[in-house]
Amino acid sequence: MQTRRIEDSDPGHFVLHILLRLYQVEIEPTELRLRTGPGPVTPDIIIRCIRTFGLDARLGRTDWAGLSRLPLPGIAPLTAGGFLVLGKVLPEQAVVLMPDAKRPALRSRSEFEAQWDGRLIFIAKSSRLTRWRLRVEASLTAALAAIPRMASGLRRKTASPLTSATPRAAQDQAQPSADRTTS
Repeated sequence: MQTRRIEDSDPGHFVLHILLRLYQVEIEPTELRLRTGPGPVTPDIIIRCIRTFGLDARLGRTDWAGLSRLPLPGIAPLTAGGFLVLGKVLPEQAVVLMPDAKRPALRSRSEFEAQWDGRLIFIAKSSRLTRWRLRVEASLTAALAAIPRMASGLRRKTASPLTSATPRAAQDQAQPSADRTTS
């Protein structure tokens, strides 16, 4: 995947841009900078920005073993400040993308753990937007399924009085009354 470099020196913008692109969110670096606001990008700002796109971002504290259970790719805050994109965790290595690198690289577990502050920003598998969409679809499906039942109930309620009244009214109109014919 070829990406345009963000001219900004803040590594938070770079990793946020990469992560959003990995989740098929297309955004220009300049628009991303406007969304994050002035000043350095923090984990809270990254999470807030990700959520504006309907994705459910979370910040969790974990250890090396826990990384393999979390959805990746994610953003790993570093002890010296800054961030990296964590793509995959292998038994003793991690696939990472540093903001100043042109391509992902393998880091040993000890190298990664020496830089990493123990937290990870990840995008949860089920986003708020997806959960909302599923609730709306379920409600619409239930409402649409109820329409035929409601319509048949209405037909039964309205058909009974009309059915008995309609033939009599038709008979009255078809046969002239005795009063009208004799006069």
